[in-house]
Amino acid sequence: MRQLLSFLSLALLLTACNQTQPAVNRVQPNALDKSVLTDSEWYFLQTVIDAPYSASYTFVGEQGSTEKIEFEIQEDLLIVRRAYEHIAGSEPEGIAGTTEDGAAIAMYRIESHFDIRRSYNPVTGEEQNVIVENTTDRPWYDRDYMRVDWSENLITNNDFLVFARLFDGIQAESVSYFVEPGLGHPHEPKFVRNDDDEVHYIDIVNKMFVKPTEVDIPGFGTIPTCFLIGNGHLDCAPGEVTVRNSFLRVDPSRDYEPQVYTGDRMERFGYFVTERAGYTEEYGPVEADRFRFVNRHNLWMESHQKDAEGNLISQLHRGDRRRLRWRRLGLRHRLGRRQPRARGGRLLAGRLHHALPRA
Repeated sequence: MRQLLSFLSLALLLTACNQTQPAVNRVQPNALDKSVLTDSEWYFLQTVIDAPYSASYTFVGEQGSTEKIEFEIQEDLLIVRRAYEHIAGSEPEGIAGTTEDGAAIAMYRIESHFDIRRSYNPVTGEEQNVIVENTTDRPWYDRDYMRVDWSENLITNNDFLVFARLFDGIQAESVSYFVEPGLGHPHEPKFVRNDDDEVHYIDIVNKMFVKPTEVDIPGFGTIPTCFLIGNGHLDCAPGEVTVRNSFLRVDPSRDYEPQVYTGDRMERFGYFVTERAGYTEEYGPVEADRFRFVNRHNLWMESHQKDAEGNLISQLHRGDRRRLRWRRLGLRHRLGRRQPRARGGRLLAGRLHHALPRA
């Protein structure tokens, strides 16, 4: 009887030892895989989403310029840099002959770099049942993950609220503001994934502290510049502005050819344009090298023709142009009940359909 009990006890002990326990995960929130940000370009846009109504210097919905950027990961900083030359052909023609690639327009602190792996016995190398943030086995630049302090943008972009800086005389400085993810708050950081499980949109909300500058007027002394505007019902006190920083991954497969417009063509048919200065070694920025890009809708599914291997064909013949696919316009206009049917609109759409493939 004793032998049977001993045998049962040993069997139960072996069974308990063979049961796999779930891993203990000690990885803290807000771990970010570096591969999400590296080797890719993004669109960057800042938008005011909250501001005091009595403030004269901004309003909800005001936006900065859309920038194409790249992320640069340093040991202590995550730097958002322009992915293009602000003045075409000027870099690296700095004062000393070289400049950094793209101006820094946003910057966040990096709290730590780490790998996510199981802890192990340093003597035997045997892995344990605890998943940890490993910050010692590899140099910081080889570690796969990092934790970014999204609470404060260390750069207040001068292209943002530029008219308020010029005409209202304000100064802006960043303040710390962060909402922990998972609370359902609209200001918490968002990392949105597409159908391929790739992060294609990042949403970070920060705050700026805006205050008026001061000017010295003889006979009056030093006064805030906002007193000179003349809007008595508006507030001249410093204010807090909430800004959404939106990052959208650039689709590398997007095929679009910008339309460069010239001054003489502008006289015949005007467009709203986006301008970009150009640089020459002999004279610096000159008018002849200024780029004017037409702000237009993208009608074409493909702006360039490609061969069977996907390589670009350098020249399009007349017959090839007919085979370009284009995004058909939906010119059906929703009219009110009292207005006549838009027969002319349908006629225009039909003519456009036949004319564009021959363009």
